[in-house]
Amino acid sequence: MRKGQVDIFGLLLIIIMIVFIGVIIIALMLARPAEDNDVFLSSKASNMVNSLVKASSCGGTLEDAMVACCEGTGYCLIDACEFVEGEINKINLGSKEDINLLLTRFEDGADCGLARVSCEFGITSSGFLLQSEFGSYDVRVQLCTEE
Repeated sequence: MRKGQVDIFGLLLIIIMIVFIGVIIIALMLARPAEDNDVFLSSKASNMVNSLVKASSCGGTLEDAMVACCEGTGYCLIDACEFVEGEINKINLGSKEDINLLLTRFEDGADCGLARVSCEFGITSSGFLLQSEFGSYDVRVQLCTEE
């Protein structure tokens, strides 16, 4: 082999190595979004439960409506659970994920009876504790995903 051929062969090996390393880096970068997506959805669920509880509606907050739902009373001239479900349905229309509001009594874990969408895979927020004169309640938001 001549010196020129050896130089070209060396240059070709370097280019092949750079392309190979580039392919590996791109593959690793494309594999990450699933983890980032879970973190994003977890943050979204936690922020959503905080926002829902403090949202104002019908002269009060959804927190008041949620407590009334668990107590079986009315809110804004209709059944409180129907009112909360209606508000969640409005949010569902503008969201990429289906949303379930999980509302339970803190003392005994009894479900307050809100309707839910079927959810095979999902991310659930941490609990938000509601306290009222009637008792304590745990509120969580579940974002349903495809996987």
